[in-house]
Amino acid sequence: MAKNLLFADKIRLARKSADMSQYVLADKIGVSDKTISAYESARAIPPTQILKAIAQATNRPVSFFFETEAEAKEKNNNELEKLFNEVHQIRKILEKLLKEKIK
Repeated sequence: MAKNLLFADKIRLARKSADMSQYVLADKIGVSDKTISAYESARAIPPTQILKAIAQATNRPVSFFFETEAEAKEKNNNELEKLFNEVHQIRKILEKLLKEKIK
């Protein structure tokens, strides 16, 4: 799985992750569903303004469409590590409160 997702694949992934059909996404950004199909099959590349609209409609940063798989994994790992640390801190606080309550 060393292959990076193609730009077109990222557009499809963002749309599907947002639980939208091509028609719904097209309607939200003011293009036809055939245009979305062309972007997702790499027959066309969206202009900057359309890409920004796709990003906004699918709740993704524009950078999502350009980052490599390795960059995405590193970002996810960093977010997971941050969450793990927060959970660890919460656990410490809860343990301390429990000990105080028992006394």
